[in-house]
Amino acid sequence: MILRTCHDLDDSVDAGQEAVARLSAGEVIGVATDYGYAAACRNARQLQACLDGREDSAEIVLALRHPEEIYDYLPDLPKPAWRLLSRSAAGSLVLRFPSTDKALLFDRPEDLSLLEAETRQIACPEGARNRSVLASSGALSKFIHPYTAWPLYLLWPKEFTGNTAFRCCQTASSLVDCLPNCLNYVIETGIVQADGPPAIVEFSDEGVRIIPSSEMNESTILEKGRAGVLFVCTGNTCRSPMAEVLCRKMLAERLNCDPEEVSKHGIEVASAGIAADYGLPASAEAVELLAAEGVDLTAHQSQPLTQSLLERSDHVYTLTRHHRDIIVAHRPELQDRVSVLGRDGRDIPDPIGGDLAIYRECKDVIEANLKPIVDDLIAHLDK
Repeated sequence: MILRTCHDLDDSVDAGQEAVARLSAGEVIGVATDYGYAAACRNARQLQACLDGREDSAEIVLALRHPEEIYDYLPDLPKPAWRLLSRSAAGSLVLRFPSTDKALLFDRPEDLSLLEAETRQIACPEGARNRSVLASSGALSKFIHPYTAWPLYLLWPKEFTGNTAFRCCQTASSLVDCLPNCLNYVIETGIVQADGPPAIVEFSDEGVRIIPSSEMNESTILEKGRAGVLFVCTGNTCRSPMAEVLCRKMLAERLNCDPEEVSKHGIEVASAGIAADYGLPASAEAVELLAAEGVDLTAHQSQPLTQSLLERSDHVYTLTRHHRDIIVAHRPELQDRVSVLGRDGRDIPDPIGGDLAIYRECKDVIEANLKPIVDDLIAHLDK
C-alpha cells in the first residue's frame, strides 16, 4: 500500500492523476471527501470484499459527478429524491432505494456487450440489492472523479470513538486502520473536520425514512424535498400574494387540511416581486377582498425575487409575459419551469390603485388560472 501525502495543489493534482490510473487498473484507493476519508473503486464487489463480514459498519455508495447523473442510474427517480439531491450540498446526503432486478441504462440485452464489466453490474444487476447514491465531494470531486470512468463506488468505514459512538474516518491513517489489507493507494490531504457521516433518506414502498446528520436535521431534509411553487409579480403586494394564498387555500381543500399544513404534504407555496422591497404588507384592497372570503392576507410581507427562491422552485408562475422574460433573460436554463400564470399566455394586469371591483376582477382571473395548476400539483404529488 502506498500513502501519498499532499502538501499543496500541485501535489494533489499529481496524486489525483495517479489515482485515476490506479482506478482504471481495478485498484482500491483511499481519498478524502467532505464527510471523511473513503475507499473508492470502480468494482463494487471489491469494496464488498473489504468489509469482510462487517457489512453493518459501512455502506457502499455509488458516487455521482453531478446530480443529473442519477438519471443514468435511476431513470424512474421519484421527484422528491431529485429535489433533495439537487438542493443539498454535494456529499451531504445519501439517497437509498429498494433493491431491484430490473435492467437499467439499456433496454436491449444485446447492448450490454458494449459496456465494461463494472458498468454491467449497474446496467443488469445480478440478484436484488439495495441501491445508494450521493454526489462526490472534497478532494475526490476536485482531483479524481471528473477524470474517472463511470461507475465509481465509495465505502465509508466507521471509526468508533467509544462503546457506541462512531464517526467517519477523519484521517488517511484511520482509514487504513479500518480497512487493513484492502487499499492499494491512499492520498493524504489533511484532517477532515466532519462531525459525522452524511444524512440518509431511504425510499421504499412503505414511505420515506430519514436518518439525519449533524448538518441536516429532519425538518431541513423535509423542506428540501418539497415541491416549490412560486408566484412572481412586480412589487409582491397585490397579484402574487393573492395567487400565493389562493393556491394554498385550493390545495388545502383538495388535501383536506388547513392551509398552514400544506407544506407537510410536500408542497411549498411562496411569492416574490421582480422589483419588490422586503417587509411591505399586502395592499389594503387585497387584504379586504380576501378577508371577505375567509382568506387571511394580513401576515404577508413582501420579498424580492432571489436566486435562492428560484433554485427552490419547481414551478415559477409570473403574472405577465414581461416578468417571465426578465427571469429567463437572467436564468435561461430555467425557462422550462417558468410560465405565465395566464393559461392562454395573457397578462394579468396590476390592480394597484384600483377599487375593490378591479381587485375582484384580478382575483377571479387568478383563481380561474390556478385550478388546472392545483389539479396538476395534486396529480403529481410525491411522484
